[in-house]
Amino acid sequence: MDGSVVESKNFLKIHPTHADKSEAICLGTLSQLRAATDTVTIAGTTLPFSEEMRSLGVIIDRRRTFESHISAVCNYHLWAL
Repeated sequence: MDGSVVESKNFLKIHPTHADKSEAICLGTLSQLRAATDTVTIAGTTLPFSEEMRSLGVIIDRRRTFESHISAVCNYHLWAL
């Protein structure tokens, strides 16, 4: 590996040495999620889909219920009391 950044045709970039830190999420209805594959390939790097991921402090799950985010926020505020 030469450490160069791999770029896809739609300008998504993944640095080869940090590919293990990258994650992807597939959003959709239950029937759409059942039909989806388990991975996505970006710039030659295959990434598995996560059940949930954190972006800018918000926990997003595949079905967009935000249950994990609400639980985390409520638990934090209960702990702060």
